[in-house]
Amino acid sequence: EIARRESTAWLMTGQLYEARRDVERAVDSFRKAVEADPTAVAPYERLIPLLLLQGETDESREYALQAAKQSTEGLQVVRALGAVLNQQGQVEEAVGLFKDALANAHEGGNRLSALLLHRDLGLLFHTGGDPEQASENLRAVLQALVDGDEPLTSEETAEVLGSDPASMCDVIGQA
Repeated sequence: EIARRESTAWLMTGQLYEARRDVERAVDSFRKAVEADPTAVAPYERLIPLLLLQGETDESREYALQAAKQSTEGLQVVRALGAVLNQQGQVEEAVGLFKDALANAHEGGNRLSALLLHRDLGLLFHTGGDPEQASENLRAVLQALVDGDEPLTSEETAEVLGSDPASMCDVIGQA
């Protein structure tokens, strides 16, 4: 409880500095918030974009992976960073980030996180013109969707297929 409160205080301090456009102090405050409570996702969500603005891609990557290790909500941080890296044309960095997060998800036994990362990797490879890698990753998704031994819940299926299930199924079929 004390760590959570300290983290919240540092988070709010960082937001104040961020509003004043004092990026250095904001980054320092968000780092302290993460140190105080590594399981809280909000400090990571504020810290990583500022690190990217400063050109600290490697550090932002480390924090994103740390967030994913701490909680399942942290996976969203990894996925968001991967999307940003992809949009910036840093596809290899995005792929590396997703692969590292995928290894952590498998180690932690987090099946849904692993499926979401396989899906994201499959989409990256599909759009990047690497059909073999796309097929390998999306095959894992398809197998989980049709596997009768450990069926996904309807909520998990909806999350894996995303906002446009038909398009996702089409991409899986193409791969």
